[in-house]
Amino acid sequence: EDFIGQKSKSKEIEILLPEKPFKNLIAISIINQRKNLSLNKEKPFEVGKVLAEIAASKFLEENLAVAKDWLLESSDILLESKDNSLLTSEKKSFVIDLLWKTALFVESGQLSIAENELRRAQQDLEEALSDGGNGAEIQEMINNLDNALAKYLDELEKPQEIDAPQVSESDDPGDRGGENGAQSNERENLEEKLEDIAELTASGSLDEAQDQLDEMQDISEGVDRDALGEAMGEQETDSQPMAMQQISEMMQEQEALMEDSFEQSLNAAQADQKTPGSGPANAGQKQETLRQQLEDVMHEISESDNPVPEELGRAERSMRQAQKELQRGRPDRAQVAQGRAIEQLKKAAEKMDKMHSGNGPSQMAGDSNGNSDRDSRDPLGRVPPGQGNSPGGDVGIIMESDNTKAKKIVKQLYKKAENSIKGSIERNYVDSLLDWY
Repeated sequence: EDFIGQKSKSKEIEILLPEKPFKNLIAISIINQRKNLSLNKEKPFEVGKVLAEIAASKFLEENLAVAKDWLLESSDILLESKDNSLLTSEKKSFVIDLLWKTALFVESGQLSIAENELRRAQQDLEEALSDGGNGAEIQEMINNLDNALAKYLDELEKPQEIDAPQVSESDDPGDRGGENGAQSNERENLEEKLEDIAELTASGSLDEAQDQLDEMQDISEGVDRDALGEAMGEQETDSQPMAMQQISEMMQEQEALMEDSFEQSLNAAQADQKTPGSGPANAGQKQETLRQQLEDVMHEISESDNPVPEELGRAERSMRQAQKELQRGRPDRAQVAQGRAIEQLKKAAEKMDKMHSGNGPSQMAGDSNGNSDRDSRDPLGRVPPGQGNSPGGDVGIIMESDNTKAKKIVKQLYKKAENSIKGSIERNYVDSLLDWY
């Protein structure tokens, strides 16, 4: 009807909007239920029951636990509303968005499985290098890592072949592949790292091979996080401050554990043996609990559609290494790994603070020189003042001054030195620590 009241009617034309094709049967089932919900073809309660049945899949339980959690979350919301009157538009929109993200994640499930296999292969090689395994064993681990890496990279390239997402229902989920040039460079970097590891282990340079393996893990984690993040439409939310507070608390807990390891090292040196009893085992259990807390924080950040700082992944691996060393009765080695974990947590908090303050998303891309200051750490694994890129307190983390803590430790060391016999194992160990200062 126009402004003078004239009316007209055109012929009805049906238009089929383009939609994203899915091949995975579970992903297709999720998308079908999403359509039933969004187009009101089924009652929300009925859709919730079907989603709960899909979540019970053994495949999801064993391979894609995150997708299972998302499905159960969607199902719980829908089951709470037995009729449409109890389902608000906000909740419905949230479930529709979450189901889209879940379907994308399941569709790329082979990539997730390949990533898990790559992580296991990396961990097996890391343990073999740490334990000083024989040449044949290490070579077998390298071959396994080579196969896992090839499968992972092949799966990483496949999502580029998928068409654009459904225009009518998506919120611009994006394309998974990323730029071909960048992905090609990352693949070359990963393959080069693997070649370096093989050459170093063949020459007996196991410590250097371990460093190369750490860098390889950082690169592979960054590649998959970027790809998956683009698929799910990364965006910043107000959950960042809460995560930063949790990271601050974990830093303080990790510092306390590192001081415990330091005391255990002194006691072990004084007794001329590794500390027996429940002490190291209890410390290892505390370290594992803290590592699991960090995993939970990383999971929460990922669920909030924020990019997970790669430094948190490095911190998690350092905590894992510290826990292993504590279980083996090596608190001296554990405290070095704990120091690395603290430093990476601090760097992650700084980047998250910059992101939340709007000082540059590019800061989340990672620090290509993240490990460059590893060799300049003190005996407790800390970066001395004036070095590194993460001065204490830059992100408003309330904690005791590093200088104050250092003075307390040095004072304890001097007391130990005064009460020890010159030339003894304990005195030599304490002197080596005091040489730093």
